Amino acid sequence: MPRALLSVYKKDEPFLDFARALHERGWELVSSGGTAKFLAKAGFPVTDVAGITGEPAMLDHRVVTLHPKIHGGLITGPEQEIEREERGIPRFDLLCVGLYPLEEAIALPDATEESVLALTDIGGPAMLRSAAKGRRLIVSSPKDYGIALAAIESPDLDSFMLRRRMAGITEGRVARYSLDSARFLSRGAINGFIGERVQECAYGENPWQSPAAHYAGGWEDPLALHNFKQLAGNAPSYNNLVDADAVLQTTTHIAAVWDVNRGYVPYIAVADKHTNPCGAAVSSYRDTAVRNMIDGDPIAIFGGFMGFNFPVDDDIAELLLTHGMPPGQRRVISGIMAPAFTDSAVERLERKKGECRFLANQALENLSRYSLDTAPRMRSIRGGWVTQPNYTYVLNLRDPDLKYHDAADHGMPPLQDEDDMMLAWAVGSTSFSNTISIVRNRMLIGNGVGQKDRWFGAHIAVLLAQRAGHSIAGAAAYSDSFFPFPDGAEVLRDAGVHTLLASTGSIRDKSVLNAFCQDGRRMITAPDRKIRGFRH
Repeated sequence: MPRALLSVYKKDEPFLDFARALHERGWELVSSGGTAKFLAKAGFPVTDVAGITGEPAMLDHRVVTLHPKIHGGLITGPEQEIEREERGIPRFDLLCVGLYPLEEAIALPDATEESVLALTDIGGPAMLRSAAKGRRLIVSSPKDYGIALAAIESPDLDSFMLRRRMAGITEGRVARYSLDSARFLSRGAINGFIGERVQECAYGENPWQSPAAHYAGGWEDPLALHNFKQLAGNAPSYNNLVDADAVLQTTTHIAAVWDVNRGYVPYIAVADKHTNPCGAAVSSYRDTAVRNMIDGDPIAIFGGFMGFNFPVDDDIAELLLTHGMPPGQRRVISGIMAPAFTDSAVERLERKKGECRFLANQALENLSRYSLDTAPRMRSIRGGWVTQPNYTYVLNLRDPDLKYHDAADHGMPPLQDEDDMMLAWAVGSTSFSNTISIVRNRMLIGNGVGQKDRWFGAHIAVLLAQRAGHSIAGAAAYSDSFFPFPDGAEVLRDAGVHTLLASTGSIRDKSVLNAFCQDGRRMITAPDRKIRGFRH
């Protein structure tokens, strides 16, 4: 009779269903302490580990399964089977462990060393590592229940590759658990990240940079890219995934700034090239948002990655393909993310050789200020990496740190100007610095990104708007930091920008204000430490 050792912190119905499935398949159940009582109360025949070890739980329950007769039944390979039997050690064919919730304990606002210590599991990780070395069937997460049961029913139950894969996943989860403990105890002096591979990428940033892969970091996030379902298209490349991430950053920042300042989230359409927004628009109508996203820069948007907070149906698909295109030509799109797609929309938008990827996630339809990515931001540098909090600042137009400067002292700008300024901020603060973003009528018309000086960034934003045939008169602009000289602000003023949002921090702040605030123009400022929107 095969034997399973079960020891879980969370004793719930899914676990009970798993235990029931094992029992119905003729497995002997062995368990420890509270888990044994839970199973017995549910009516299952179960052996307490104390009956195997001959020892009760001791030292305030810190030592329960740390015993040769437990670990010997998990760690042995074929070469040790005779000795195991001679020593009277029972073999465990499957291990199911649910660890103490250390990550949640650490995350509590009132977490103390004592409270974290109380939820630091030792016996569980030890058993998991023994089972991994012994190549047993291992359940180390509730999402493994189905996998384990399928393996039991499979003729590949004794497959070396299956057990090796389970061992690798288990070692990774235990390593993450230990890393959480090390990070907490060292107060961040020890850090790292461990991921589970989600998929192989088609290639890296360039075709010769292979292999490349997408890893999930373990954070609970409904908008994590691995929670998107790919409906059609080739496996994404490295570039596709980082573009998708950039689209998410811009889209969620637009949603957040509208939620904070307006109390609702409009329809949002965003297009991205090389991780920088090249199209963005908001509207009360889906088709208007799509048209304005395209019209903002119809040249740059060609071949871009797009994102929407509304489903893509046949009408939207037709706009994406043909709006603004010469008759008989179709727009090239490298990827689209949306809450959902109709089958016919996917068929219409698909490209030859699968070069358009379709990513669906219902969570996109319910964005708010709480949809921003809050996971720590990490970046590789030579010899290591740097970390920082994510981009979670949201512009609040009623923030007392914001100062409104107007030559005529008209006070707050009208709602249309506020909306344009909000969109410019969301686009500019999610673009590569230095950035100047220009918005008119809730549509991005010029995004001067990645420049070494603000004068030229302003020039590029103006030139892009003019190339697309847009009038800049009455537009709003955002600069992701202060102007060190008046020249950049003068470029925007002379082009027709009416409202400018920028930080302060230059010794020439007053000169910049005087240069821009002419003929009724308005400038809104706040300290650089508060609203700077650098991204590198």
